Parts: sequence; C-alpha cells; structure tokens
Amino acid sequence: MLPISLNLEKLSIALIGQGKQFERRKKILEEQGAKKLSIISPQPSTKIDFNQFDIVLIVDAKNDEELYKQAKAAKCLVNVEDKKQYCDFYFQTFIQRGDLQISVSTNGKSPGTARLIREKLEKDFGEEWGNRIEEIASKRSEWKTQGDSFDEVNKKTEEYINSQKWLN
Repeated sequence: MLPISLNLEKLSIALIGQGKQFERRKKILEEQGAKKLSIISPQPSTKIDFNQFDIVLIVDAKNDEELYKQAKAAKCLVNVEDKKQYCDFYFQTFIQRGDLQISVSTNGKSPGTARLIREKLEKDFGEEWGNRIEEIASKRSEWKTQGDSFDEVNKKTEEYINSQKWLN
C-alpha cells in the first residue's frame, strides 16, 4: 500500500449509494473540499457515464459488483465499501489540525483498530497544532528566503520544534 493524499479540488468523484455510511462518506468528502462530487442514487435502471469520473465510491448499493465492473471498464479508481475484492484503494481514518493531517490505516483489515489509534492521536495532537503548523511554515519560508538549502531548512525545523518542546 502507498498512502497518498488526493487533491479533491481537481478530481471528479462519483459517490453512489445510500444509508448511514453513504451519508458519512458524503460528509467527509464535502468537508475535505471535494469540488467535483456527483451524488448518485443506485437505482437499477440508472445509467451512469463512468467516463466522466476519476474516482468512484460505492456504498451500500445492491448492484455494487456490476457498478464496479462498469467503473473499471471506464478506467476509474474504485472503492466499494467493505468489499476488499472491489477496492483499488482504502480509506484511512485521520485527524485534521489546520494543515496537519495525521492518518491511520490497517489496509482494510481492522477499521476499528485504526479508529482507536486515531482517538489516541486526537488526544496527543490537540487543536493547537493547527497554529503550530502555520508558525513553522512561516519560519521555513524565512529560512528559504535567507537562502538556506533544503537540508538546512529541515535541520532548523527540527531544532525549532525541539526548542518549543512540541513533541515532548
């Protein structure tokens, strides 16, 4: 598995399904800035042009296997909720503190375990981390403007974080 972050402002996403998990997934996508999000009800008679989507998420649809095949034929990346055999990728649980995002994954093997680890991290990394990321970003910008190399900026970043005792 390769953990990556997707730019949800650029990708066209189809969210197909119904139910509580569907609503949860929709809320997360909207909160994370999905700009090209199409919500589709999984009616058997509905014809979907999968060629217009980059990513297809299927949640609690009775015809999920058929939808998966159609989306793959259109070369989409697909995730069928709770059906590992129909997933090109898995969702990670995460915490968001400003621009800091910490994610946890068990590669679909134990979402409950990932959730418990995320809950611990939420306690360890409070809301103040949003401001800390802005602070260190400002420092990094200063150091780059002064002509510091990539390695020098990284060394100064580590020294600054240690001096602030943010990770102690």
